[in-house]
Formats: sequence, C-alpha cells, structure tokens
Amino acid sequence: LYIKQGANLFTICLGDFIEALAAIIKMGIDTVQFGVSKNGQCDIVKGDTDGYLFTKTKNYDDFIRRMSNQYRIVIGHNRAATKGKISAENAHPFREKHIVLVHNGTINNKDDLKKDIEVDSHAIAHALAEHDPVQALGKIDGAYALVWWDESDGTLNLARNSQRPLVLMEFETFYLISSEPGLPLWLNQRDGRKPNNMDLVPT
Repeated sequence: LYIKQGANLFTICLGDFIEALAAIIKMGIDTVQFGVSKNGQCDIVKGDTDGYLFTKTKNYDDFIRRMSNQYRIVIGHNRAATKGKISAENAHPFREKHIVLVHNGTINNKDDLKKDIEVDSHAIAHALAEHDPVQALGKIDGAYALVWWDESDGTLNLARNSQRPLVLMEFETFYLISSEPGLPLWLNQRDGRKPNNMDLVPT
C-alpha cells in the first residue's frame, strides 16, 4: 500500500508497486488493487489470476493510467484462498456500504459476523459497516491484519492482532504499509530509498 505525500509519488514508486504485486505470487492467486482518488472515491480492479498475469491485463493498464494522476492511496493484495473458491468475486477488497477492506489472515467465526457469506474477510467488511470499529473487531475470532477505507469520513484505517504483522514505513514523500515488508523494503532500497521510520502497527 502506498500513501502519497508529495506529487512525485507515482513517478518514483509506480514501478516498485507493479513489481511487488507481480512478484509476491506466493501470497495467493486472486489479485486485486484499488485506488483512492483525491475526492475519496474508490476504484477497484479484481482478478482471479496471479499477480504477474494480472499486471498484463487491459484492466490493469487502464488502472495504471488513472493511478498516475488521480490517486493518492493505492492498495495491492494477493489472496491465498482459505475460505471460498478462487474467483474474481471472492478477491479482495470487499465493499460493504461505506467500507472497502482487505484482510490478511483467517478467522474462525465468519457466520457470527454475517451468515450466508462465502469468504471470512467479506464478513469482516460487513461487521465494520454495521458497527463501531472497536465493537466490530472485538467480535473477531482468528488472525487478522486489516486495511480499510471508510468513505463516510474519508479515513484509511489499520488494525491487526498478535497473530499477523502489519508494518508502517515512512519514506521522504510517501508512506508504505505491508504485512510482508521484506519485498517492498528491498525494492525501495534497491533504488536508493530507505525509510525514515519503520514501525509495527500496534495490536
């Protein structure tokens, strides 16, 4: 995930973002990304193929063109299916009302959050759309690192429990958030960019 501070974010990091999405195939087959524009609107692209093939599609090319001049937040996610079949529909993010969410982890009580939902992460999005975040997260039994955009108040939200990492890195002109920090950190260091600060998001 890249959060823009300066106008030159995507001229610096676009290539690294694409490479990270393509390279981290081990995280899963379903691939997705979404961008948040300057006015807080979300643009979502989903696929049921690995990250490398996903970056070769026309939908991805169109997204990249919009990404270069419209977005201030960009999120990429590779899903290893643990609940629900592999499909574009079951790929992250899940949108429920004003909530757009990606989730790393597996929870055990999906039906307690929302019945008749195939994917446990989708159930978390429902819970966050219906309840205060603290109340919603208190209902979760299982592992989670979460990133969600709340369209109702224009906030990006991070949460994790002790079973999953989530790292916040502050660079000169952008923030980077990752549950797998090694690859994006290496991609940036390869191009001479080192984080000024790097912190584990508190539980």
